[in-house]
Amino acid sequence: GEASRVRVGATTTPSGSSSSSSPALANMRRRLPESVVRELEEVDAELPKRQRIQRLGAAMKKIGETQLLLVAAELQIRVPRSQAVSADSISKAMAKKWLALVKEDEYHNAQKRAEIDGDAANEGEGGGGASTQAELDADAFFDNLSLEDKLEALIETSPETSNDDDLPKERAILVGLETRARRLAGSYDLDDSLQELERLSESAGLRVVAQATQKLSTPDQATYIGEGKLQEVVDLARKYEAETVIFDDELSPSQLRNVERALAKEAPLARLCDRTALILDIFDQRATTQEAKLQVRLAQLEYQLPRLTKMWTHLERQAGGMVKGMGEKQIEVDKRIIRKKMGKIKSALETVREKRLLYRSRRVKRQVPVVALVGYSNAGKSTLLNALSRANVSAKDNLFETLDPVTRKITLPHGQQVLLTDTVGFVQRLPPQLIAAFQATLEEIKYADLILHVVDVSSPMAKEQWRVTSSVLEKIGAKGVPTLTVCNKMDAVAAAEAAAADEGDDGEKAESTPPSDDHPAAGAQRLRSQLDTKHTVGISAITGEGMRDMLARVQDLLGKKMHKVEGILPYTHANVLNSIRTQGALREVEYTNDGIRILAEVGDDLEAVLRDCMI
Repeated sequence: GEASRVRVGATTTPSGSSSSSSPALANMRRRLPESVVRELEEVDAELPKRQRIQRLGAAMKKIGETQLLLVAAELQIRVPRSQAVSADSISKAMAKKWLALVKEDEYHNAQKRAEIDGDAANEGEGGGGASTQAELDADAFFDNLSLEDKLEALIETSPETSNDDDLPKERAILVGLETRARRLAGSYDLDDSLQELERLSESAGLRVVAQATQKLSTPDQATYIGEGKLQEVVDLARKYEAETVIFDDELSPSQLRNVERALAKEAPLARLCDRTALILDIFDQRATTQEAKLQVRLAQLEYQLPRLTKMWTHLERQAGGMVKGMGEKQIEVDKRIIRKKMGKIKSALETVREKRLLYRSRRVKRQVPVVALVGYSNAGKSTLLNALSRANVSAKDNLFETLDPVTRKITLPHGQQVLLTDTVGFVQRLPPQLIAAFQATLEEIKYADLILHVVDVSSPMAKEQWRVTSSVLEKIGAKGVPTLTVCNKMDAVAAAEAAAADEGDDGEKAESTPPSDDHPAAGAQRLRSQLDTKHTVGISAITGEGMRDMLARVQDLLGKKMHKVEGILPYTHANVLNSIRTQGALREVEYTNDGIRILAEVGDDLEAVLRDCMI
């Protein structure tokens, strides 16, 4: 009856175009490519249900079998027990889910129009209780649905998300655990880690509405935070109608399964996500090149492989006809499918790696030095690249804003040309799956001639971020590469120090009082005490402060790998000058009667050429 109908947010306009989707439909739209969503929306609504499902399923299959498996797992779409897990069965199940969500939105949109028309009629007629045409249309629409569609249309979902942005954001709750090991580590404490997790959540398009923290000597093996704290998290998810609960660590498969069960009972709208899955999701959103997409997909499959038990509730053994005993488990079949996909992706990435080796060998022959920009995420690497090369790379204030490596040619003060490469940023506890998957990309750092380690000295965690990046460099085998630490955002530190000085009326007190831990100057002071000043330079990529000094230091460090050559070059070999300018540094040049007197710094191959032709 009328009392049993559950009202949800309207999702479509009368013409069928999307205006604001319910959280479930919006979540499904977000995880599908835009081209596929457009094709799904173009399927004729007047077709019989079977034909609509066929066309919707055909559109779903276009995203590929591997991506189908991942999306279905994220949306917890189940394949009937009577069917094998395949691209056909998954796409059909997803098509049915899409159709059900659209019908649900259409029904509640009709209800919403009925309420609006009813309110207008009451205002115009003094509160008369007669049914409007819109109410009759809503009832007729509901009555014409099949029993299955009626039940699906009455599924309870959360109300519309309200925030100040143009597009609604999912509400998220963060969960952190402070253990004895974290306290003894003395680097990122729980508050700092949760602040970074909040920034990661914002980069993924989420809005944090609450946090829950716990202190234990070691993580609880069953629920990570203990049953009592888990119930508190469930209560928060229900109170704030959160769509996502994010744990600030990588959970084991059993912990994921137990926490999901607790959420499903009392907060069914909330999906569970751990730190690793969140970072993988951000990388998935940022990947633009085919290579990056392959690397992210491989990392996702490696992460999900041991967690299939939590994603597929239909898994069971396949019976072998009338023979007694059970056959191969369905989960083993699914794992074999994923391993096969991983093998194909690894083969494709190996081809990419071979191409990179070829390009690298060509650069070595041309003797063009490579300088790699590395650093903690959001340290200002892309801003620095833009300032030096006008690369016009996106430099928004987001973690992992730049994912694909970008290389540009720049010219140093003495005319030497180098290749400057902006690489992916790092964060604490970077998923090992990503490091392994991005091996081909990270090798560019390993084989670089010089590393510019960019550090945001305005951050209170500057020293810790420097340590995290240095640790990753050591893991990928780049510890021995000459490194220049670039302390970026010195303008922010100077502004903060000036503001602090202005606040103090008496100069003695302002000078004698050290900056607080969260002050921008505090991070810079702690970092300077740790670093070797001979290999450190302070700059501001925004204002240009210190940039000339940095380029001069780069020139000097690259010069240590070059050979100094002085002599007279015959005019018959004058074309070598261009090679010196592009592959080395031409310090002095003088045209004389005997030839061209030069003083230059060049690499091994060019040095051999000059030794043979110089007088």
